[in-house]
Order: sequence, then structure tokens, then C-alpha cells
Amino acid sequence: MIPVFQDGDLTSFMLLEASRPGEIITLTPTCLQGLQWPYQVLRQIRRADTVVALYQIWLLMISVAAIFCECVPHVMAALAMHLLSLVWSSYQVTAVTSFQADYRRLISSVDGACSGVDLLPTYFQSRMPYVIATTTLDSVTLLVSAYLSWRLLPLYGWVTFTKTSASAVATRAYNFTQAIFSVASLTAFFYVASVSIWLDEITKHLMGARPSHLSLNLGLYISAIILIIPWLVLAWFGIRRENKLVMGGFFLLSMLYLIGSGVMFKSNTFRQSFVFWPFLGAMFTTSFTLIIITVVLAILCFLHFGYGLAQRPTPRDTDGFGQQFSPVIDEKGDLEKLSLPLSAKAF
Repeated sequence: MIPVFQDGDLTSFMLLEASRPGEIITLTPTCLQGLQWPYQVLRQIRRADTVVALYQIWLLMISVAAIFCECVPHVMAALAMHLLSLVWSSYQVTAVTSFQADYRRLISSVDGACSGVDLLPTYFQSRMPYVIATTTLDSVTLLVSAYLSWRLLPLYGWVTFTKTSASAVATRAYNFTQAIFSVASLTAFFYVASVSIWLDEITKHLMGARPSHLSLNLGLYISAIILIIPWLVLAWFGIRRENKLVMGGFFLLSMLYLIGSGVMFKSNTFRQSFVFWPFLGAMFTTSFTLIIITVVLAILCFLHFGYGLAQRPTPRDTDGFGQQFSPVIDEKGDLEKLSLPLSAKAF
């Protein structure tokens, strides 16, 4: 079934059924007005499904990076992403049930806007098994990921131990570096995804949700998406080379992102969408939180400049590490050492 518009208004629906291909269904103005709500919800569900599919691809990339880089923060980031996936899929079960109840009551019931006409006769029967299967799969995946993380973390902890020559300060600096690279990449995904679905919402919203100065908003949001690449580059080079000037640029750009995220709430349109579209609210909340975490980790890395991060190779350069990096000793004579793993399972 395809909606038919005239002058931007929903006027009728075209059927794609094999028995009645191309037939146009003309409904009452009250029914057409009421159908704008479920149609908009279905568009939002499609956007959310697209983002979730891309999220799973990103999760796979993080998981592969965790294995090849033998990195504890990457493992923890992958586990957290599995947990987020399960939370969202579990919420979807409740959301579909609520959507079905509201649709029956407001649209397809005898007392509804369409007086007993059901234009989604099979949608909920096919959608509910899908979300239940997704929730079940995410639950199993989370359990498997938790078990693998439990087995891999001691091993990867020992790898980090040997890379940093058992210096506690160097180990913290190394872990902070790997953590910010994990979180920053995740932040970039959530921010780009949240801004993208918001742009699609304000340009294609059926029920008139348009912010004032739409062209200005589009320009600012698109610029914010493009600047994510320099933001990541500044974080990478600033930390890897212990360049304080580059880090200053990173902190400045991060503050602009935080301020911009806060300014968005001055828009009535955004506030309403944030409240009434849970996926949009969850995406922006997660991206804002991750930006703050990234800034905190960047500050911690900045405070550990001078402990050998600039001489330390990238996570991929693990061969011959002991020959490339000599242990860093604090000028004050800090000889604090980590305790060796006692369990043979770490090997």
C-alpha cells in the first residue's frame, strides 16, 4: 500500500495486492487525517531499523578490532554495544505492543478515525515475531560475548602488562589511549546517526514538524557531520604525538559539539520529537553522553603526556614491541609495579 499525496497532503492509498493491483482507496477526510500518525510512526520505525542494521555492522568491526588489537577497552566497548543492542530490541517488544493497541483504538476500531477499516491487517502479526526473534538473538549474543570477554580479558591484560613493562603509570596511559580510540569511534557513529535521522525527520515529516530557518538548520547539521572526521583526526594525532596544540583544537571542537547539542533543545520541534520519538531521544542522549566520556578520557590522556605514548606504536604494531619501547620511569622515582597474573588460564 502506497500513500498518494496531492499538494503535500495525504489524499488516498494505492493498493499493491495481487488481486487488486493499482487500485486507489479513497477514504474520508477524518480517516486520512488520522492515518498520518501511523504512517509517520512506520517511517520512524524504518529509520530506526536502518540505523540498527548499520549499528550491527559497526559492532562487528569493533569486535574484530578487539581481537586483532588484543585491546581491553575494545573488548569492553564491544560488550557494552551488545548490551545496548539488547536493551533496544527488548524495548521494541513493548513499543510494538503499545503501537498496536493505540492503532486499534484510534484508527481501525469501529469508533476509530477509519470506522473499522484496517489498512495494516498483517503488519503486527509479522512485526512481533521479528522483534521477539531479534531480542532472543541479542540475548544469546550478549551471553556469548560476556563469556568470551571473561576469557579474553585476563589474556589481553597480560599483553598490556608486557607491552608497558609492568609500569602502572605507563599501563594506565596505554589503557586511556586505547579507551579513547574505542569510545571516540563509537561516539562518531552515534552522533552521525542521530543527526542523520533528525535531518530526515525535519525534511520529510508528514505532520508539519518543521523548525524555523530550515535551510540554516540543514547547513549547520551537515557541517557538524562533516567535522566529525577532523574531530577524530585531531584526537588521534594529538594523543599519539602528545601534541598539546592539536589537543587544544580537539577540546575546542568537542565543546562546540556539546554546546550545539544543548542549543538544539531551544527548538520546540526538536523537544517534541525528542519526547515522542524514543529512538531519537535515545540516540541523542547516547551520543551526548559519549561525547562527555570522550572528553574526560582525552583529559586523562593529556595528563599522562610524557609517559611514552608518543614512542608507543599503534595497536597493530605488536610484533617486536619490547625492542621498540623501553620502560618509562617517572622522574620522581615511581617504581610502582603491577602484580603478575597468578592464574595459568591467562595463558
